[in-house]
Amino acid sequence: MNRSCFGPTSSAVGRFSFIGGEPQLSRHFKSLLRTARETGYEFIEVFSNLTFLDDETLEYSADNQVCFATSLYSDDPAVHNAVTKVGSSHVRTVGNLKKLIANGIVTRAGIIIIDQDDEEVERTKRFLEDLGVGSVRVSAVREFGRGEQILSRSARLSGLCGHWTLLERKARHRA
Repeated sequence: MNRSCFGPTSSAVGRFSFIGGEPQLSRHFKSLLRTARETGYEFIEVFSNLTFLDDETLEYSADNQVCFATSLYSDDPAVHNAVTKVGSSHVRTVGNLKKLIANGIVTRAGIIIIDQDDEEVERTKRFLEDLGVGSVRVSAVREFGRGEQILSRSARLSGLCGHWTLLERKARHRA
């Protein structure tokens, strides 16, 4: 694997994030994960919907302090599955979160606000905390990927992280 895509590491650049779609579906994922660690990145995180997690990735991540981040739309499987449009996504995401936590892997989760009420958001937050998820945050849906269809608008630069909207401020206030 060519290490040039990883660039030089230093204390200022000691973090590497795998994002997607779903990075675990790439045929190069495991090789890239190992290369990131071998290159010397101190913090490696995989952003995943966690509907897929094989034993090899689980073991490597546990042995090499690889962290995982995911989103959960609701503690209610029907609500989560309606957003993802995959009937088994809630059970698979939660099941794989449990595997990560049981293996000592640091996890974090975002609750993406679409149209949930405050009670549902709080219930979902408690659900994730009770599972053992290390960090749970609340965020507004953004107009990227699936969010374009949910919000019925095209992606805009102002929708990127760091560009706060009124809805985002409301979501952060809930957290």
